[in-house]
Amino acid sequence: QRPAEERPPEKPPRGGRGARSASPMARGAQTPVIDPSVCSEPRADSRGPVTHQDAIRARRAALEEQRKQSLQHALAKNKVASMTREEEVESLEQQLAAGNCSAAAAVGLRK
Repeated sequence: QRPAEERPPEKPPRGGRGARSASPMARGAQTPVIDPSVCSEPRADSRGPVTHQDAIRARRAALEEQRKQSLQHALAKNKVASMTREEEVESLEQQLAAGNCSAAAAVGLRK
C-alpha cells in the first residue's frame, strides 16, 4: 500500500445523493445571523442605514414643502394683483430705488 500523501483522493460513492449538489445545510453551512436593528423600524435617536421607506418619506416631505412654497408664492402674486394702480406704481418705484434688480429688469419696470 502507498502512503496517504501519494494516494489519489477518494471519490464519494456514486448514486443517490452523490451526483447532486448538497444543500447549504447538508454542507455544514450555518444560518446567517440577522441583526434585528436592520429589520426593525428606525428609531429617531438611531442613525442606521437609510431604508427604502425612509427615502419615500423624505421625497414626500420634500414634495409637500415645495407645494406649500408654491402656494405661498401664488398667494403673494394675488396680493400684488389686488393692488390699486397707484400702489403698484409705488411698489415698482421702491424696487427701482432699492437697486435689487438687474439692468434689464429695471428697463422693464420703468415701462
